Amino acid sequence: MLRRNLGRLRIARVVTVLALALLASAGIAFAGQNPTIVVSTVDELYSAVNDPANAGVAVVLTPGRYVLSASRPNGGRLELQTDMSLIGAGGETGVANGNSTVFEAFGSEFVDNTAQIAGIDPGGVRVAGGLSTTLANATSDNTVSVSLTGSKVSGNQVVDFDAFGAIETALSGIAGTNNHVTIALRGVSTQVDVVTVDSAPPDPSGTNTITVVRIPQSTP
Repeated sequence: MLRRNLGRLRIARVVTVLALALLASAGIAFAGQNPTIVVSTVDELYSAVNDPANAGVAVVLTPGRYVLSASRPNGGRLELQTDMSLIGAGGETGVANGNSTVFEAFGSEFVDNTAQIAGIDPGGVRVAGGLSTTLANATSDNTVSVSLTGSKVSGNQVVDFDAFGAIETALSGIAGTNNHVTIALRGVSTQVDVVTVDSAPPDPSGTNTITVVRIPQSTP
C-alpha cells in the first residue's frame, strides 16, 4: 500500500509490475474501509491520482503493468492527494495465493506522513509478502521485490519503512506460508532504516522471509 497522510509521496520514475498489490502485498485478503476507485489502465491511474476531488479515496489497481511516463502531469510522478491510499486489488473475503509484485522507485520521496487516519496504517512505506485481515492461512506462496534507488524515506509517523514476510491481523492464526520479500536499497537509499518481521504472528514453519540488500553507489 502507498499512502499519503498529509505528507508527500513523490515518485520520480517507477516501473511497476502488479499481481495483486502495489508496494503492500503480493497476496492480500482484506475488507477495505475507505471510498474506492478501481483503475485498470495507466490513464485511469493518472486521472484518479491527479483529481483533487479524490482526496481521502483508496485507489485500487487491478492486476497488470503500469508504466509511468515523464510526459504526464507532474513530470509523470504519482503525487497522491491528501489522505489518499494506493493499493492493489485483493480478495476481500477469499484467498490470495501465488502472486508476485515488483516495485522500483528512482529519486523518490516517501516523507512527512504524520496524520492519523482510520483504516490506514501510520508510517511511510509498508511492504508485505502476504497480508490477511479477515482469515487465517488466506495468503501463501507470494513474492514481493522492492528496489529504491536514490530515494528518501523520512519524517513519517511511528515508522519510516517496515516490511513483513507475512502479517495476519485477524483474531488468530498466521496469514499463510512461503511468502517472501526482497528489498534492495541503492545509493542514498542505503541509509533507510527498514524494520523487518518475517512473520507476525510467528510462522512455526519459518517459511515467511524478509531479505534486505544494501548496495552502495559505485564510484568511478
